[in-house]
Amino acid sequence: MKVSKHQLRRLIKEEKRKLHEQPFNQRPPPIPSLMPNDLAQWISTAWEEDYVTLDFEGTGPTWSKETQVAASELERALQQPGVLRAVLDVMTDVEERLHNGEFA
Repeated sequence: MKVSKHQLRRLIKEEKRKLHEQPFNQRPPPIPSLMPNDLAQWISTAWEEDYVTLDFEGTGPTWSKETQVAASELERALQQPGVLRAVLDVMTDVEERLHNGEFA
């Protein structure tokens, strides 16, 4: 199942909303089982689309296939237990710092 950037933003926004409804010191509930796979797929697809268009020194006719294989590996890595939770935790932390004026 392919997830558009708009759908991913909506999923992340919903997860952030859920996180902000809880007291800051409580751990968030587990990510629903479908979301990690969708999020991992979207991240790896976006990564692949960015890299396939880049022309690094030494890239050749197999570059497209190489980025495809690398994106698959990235997706598998993102699906390891706790990885996406860590990503969402970092995003939440940065957003909290933003709202607290730390970047002003």
